[in-house]
Amino acid sequence: LNWLKKNPKDAGAWFDLVYLYQTNLKKYNEAENAYLKAIEFNKRDCVAWNNLGNVYQLNLKDYEKAKIAYLKSIEIDKSYSYPWNNLGNLYQDYLKEYEKAETAYLNSIELVNNDFNAWNGLSNLYQNHLQRYDKAETAYLKSIEINPNNLHQWNSLGNLYLDHLQEYKKAENAFLN
Repeated sequence: LNWLKKNPKDAGAWFDLVYLYQTNLKKYNEAENAYLKAIEFNKRDCVAWNNLGNVYQLNLKDYEKAKIAYLKSIEIDKSYSYPWNNLGNLYQDYLKEYEKAETAYLNSIELVNNDFNAWNGLSNLYQNHLQRYDKAETAYLKSIEINPNNLHQWNSLGNLYLDHLQEYKKAENAFLN
């Protein structure tokens, strides 16, 4: 903290402090304040806005502030895929706005086609909320293509085949992978 007192505009030091608060000390309000301080010195830092959204979503459970932070990150840099994926998770898991979640995931995928997390979120959305099982299959297969060792995806694909598509041989193959 002495360094920050002498160099209060050092955004990197604020990020280090955020990491300490968020990851090690679990002091989420302090992490929020440190991100806000870093943003004060660089209002166009899309990474800081995205990470602030994560603190709001995952730690402080303030979903409206999370949405605002993700949208601000996207406004600053439309080519940065992480806030799109995080916004998709927020819409799907917390706000229950499934069509908006789909749009967010697809925007993330458009920017980074091999983004496992976006394909994973999209596959879950299609299967569990939108009942678009053919699209869920496509999304699962793409996520498995990206990360073939992810056993959870293979299991989810097997359950999709078993429970919704009644393709039992494909289910067996997925479960055996």
